[in-house]
Amino acid sequence: MEYFEALGLKCEPFSSSPDPDMFFRSNSQQECLHQLEIAIRLRRGLNVVLGESGTGKTTICRRLLRELTHGGDIDVSLILDPGLGDPAAFVARLAESLHVPAEEPPGSTHEFMERIKSHLFDRGVIGGRILCLVIDEGQKLRPECLEILRELLNYETNEFKLLQIAIFARADFMDRLLEQPNLADRVNYLLALAPFTFRETKKMVSKRLTQAATKDMPPPRFSLAALYLLHLKCRGYPGQVVRMCREAMLSVARRGKKKAGLLDVPRGAVNGVPAVAPRPAAH
Repeated sequence: MEYFEALGLKCEPFSSSPDPDMFFRSNSQQECLHQLEIAIRLRRGLNVVLGESGTGKTTICRRLLRELTHGGDIDVSLILDPGLGDPAAFVARLAESLHVPAEEPPGSTHEFMERIKSHLFDRGVIGGRILCLVIDEGQKLRPECLEILRELLNYETNEFKLLQIAIFARADFMDRLLEQPNLADRVNYLLALAPFTFRETKKMVSKRLTQAATKDMPPPRFSLAALYLLHLKCRGYPGQVVRMCREAMLSVARRGKKKAGLLDVPRGAVNGVPAVAPRPAAH
């Protein structure tokens, strides 16, 4: 039996996978999604979301993919790991992700780029589609690959960019951008994700437990003190909050209880995050 079944839950409330169904919209994440969708639908080109590990970049990325596909007028492509050392391999990955018709023999990098541009024109101008490329783990992009993206962003009509790009990356990606001012100048929207406030942490934990509960049984819960300690340990980073909540729920299940207290919150630091952090803003 899984631990969540022992607690009377129908599914895992604190999965390590970026489940968009469990997505909680903090103020920062709500603003991020809203601005990204506007920029993509208005075809404004390059958008960048920065955040340290655990701030929810991948979850937002998956939620964005889901919301963009609802209208039916956007072709969305996703590159999960852009860390390819060879620019030719990166261009080939781009062509595959954007569903550019394959040709034999494959051709040179220049020929690949010309085929990508022709595809963008056919789909974006003649077909009236919005083409969007979403890149996760953007800090792995090599300078040569960023230059390829810059070249594609130059392909436009008088009204809009033919390719919309959303890059999710760690905060140090900003240094890479500043080293390439020609690309940095093309950034339409830049957001650094903020950690959750204590109030947002409470709401996220409650939302996940409620969604995982059955109709016949109330979900387990955390004491206010346990939630506060958990928030302090994780500094409001949602990914780390989820991991620590899972460990706390395992402790609750082992004890045969339904409420997590201070003793159920794991001790020590979380992935290098200090066990003591500044007090969150009062709410």
